Amino acid sequence: MKNSIFVREALPPEKEYVLDYVHTLYEPAGDMIFPLSQRSGVTCRPLVAVGDPVLAGQQLSECAENPALGAWSSCSGTVKAIERRPTRTGEAECIVVENDRKFRTAEGVGVRTDWMELGRAEILRRIREAGAAGSAAARYPTSARLDSLAPGTVSRVVIDGSEWEPLISSDDDILRTFAHGVVTGLRILLRLFPGAEGAILIGEDKQRALDTVWDAAEDAAGIQVVAVSAGRPLGGEAMIDRLLAWNNNSYTSERACCLVETPAGANAICEAVCSGTPFFRRVVTVAGSAVARPGNYLVRVGTSCAELLAAAGGTRPGAEIKKAVMGGPITGLSLSTLDVPVQKDTGALLLLAEDGEESAREAMTECIRCGRCARACPAGLMPMLMLKAAEKCDQKEYARLHGAECISCGVCTWTCPAKQPLSQLFAYMGALIKK
Repeated sequence: MKNSIFVREALPPEKEYVLDYVHTLYEPAGDMIFPLSQRSGVTCRPLVAVGDPVLAGQQLSECAENPALGAWSSCSGTVKAIERRPTRTGEAECIVVENDRKFRTAEGVGVRTDWMELGRAEILRRIREAGAAGSAAARYPTSARLDSLAPGTVSRVVIDGSEWEPLISSDDDILRTFAHGVVTGLRILLRLFPGAEGAILIGEDKQRALDTVWDAAEDAAGIQVVAVSAGRPLGGEAMIDRLLAWNNNSYTSERACCLVETPAGANAICEAVCSGTPFFRRVVTVAGSAVARPGNYLVRVGTSCAELLAAAGGTRPGAEIKKAVMGGPITGLSLSTLDVPVQKDTGALLLLAEDGEESAREAMTECIRCGRCARACPAGLMPMLMLKAAEKCDQKEYARLHGAECISCGVCTWTCPAKQPLSQLFAYMGALIKK
């Protein structure tokens, strides 16, 4: 079923030039780097030693807390080292594999299975053993979320393909080129939670993705394809559930919850269950004013960002990289080096020749109470008032303003004409209150 939801004031998308990108397959040539743990603060132990041969799809490390938090190789070759290497969030213990460029796969990888014949326990096992994870920060394993939910506790399963941040289009690319995998991944999730409704949310600016996914989901019962406002974060699971409930006039029971997955995560579930393939390859947008050939690239997890930039033609003639960001321009993290690996949640690599944002931050002025931050906030908060409470470290006032409901999307900072560091202050207050 086709549907539309349009919410409040959106950000300028500033991504028209990347919406028509069709990904280029890039197979890496250099060493591959795999952090032992796919989540900060979690300890994993290596399953291989220096000198061991490995195959694509082979598990390299395991975690007692959750098996899906380990690492899987995306290439074949030989373990070259187990040592500390730079990653997106700082130095971490990593397994370095000398890539033989043959990309031979482990036994069982790529073997097709009819998922309709599998039971719930087997589906969950396959998702767990393939390390499937969404693209959200911290790479929270999909299997951990699914294991914690009983069949009758989920009312909606949603694929959030709104991709609201400027400059990036990796989700749009996945929706256009892997539509069948995304829809099948959603159908598998609905199989785990009988009676739940299914929805795929896509930004209104992604017409080709809307048409492609609609065709793929046309015969899938219980799934609706929903157009949402472009350039607008939809918020967390509870907010998306309310949005769909209001639109359908069908608010669900308080005992049930809304499960939200990304397009990359849904496609990873399809590959894990239907072909036993671990999540070791994803689409990454490489863009920014310093890039010679901006575009989307289908790359293997563990590929160096420096090598990925080289695949995109390197830097433009005469351009100098002033800032590198892994992820979107609003929620991404700045990189101090490009010698970091692509990981499961790497949707984009942005390389900027002019650091205009940083220079603008130096011209910060007092809040002018224009209200742009409040109109843009997907959680319906009042950032301009929260700012005053945060500046005074007034935890009571901050709590009264529902500051704990901030989802750290960064939209308030992006829209603020006074260049106030709103999201940074709110993150500090959230940590202070939690402590």
